[in-house]
Amino acid sequence: MVATREVVDAPELDDQPGSARPRPWYDRFEFWASIAVVAVCCAYTLSQLRPGLLLLDTTAAGGDTGAHVWFPAFLRDHLLPWRL
Repeated sequence: MVATREVVDAPELDDQPGSARPRPWYDRFEFWASIAVVAVCCAYTLSQLRPGLLLLDTTAAGGDTGAHVWFPAFLRDHLLPWRL
């Protein structure tokens, strides 16, 4: 049989993922820096939510709390001087 394409040698074992050659330090640094940034963002968000208040029984859980009415009323009373 006649080859119609040039045969390309298989890559060496060192170029394969999982080879014995260690990864460069900056690959590991990027991974751990990303984990650290996500952890710091989550901790900051949780601290701003005041975790002691999150599970109290005073938190509204459903129903009509009137929160969806506040913004249009604020617009009507303070920001829009004319009638719509």
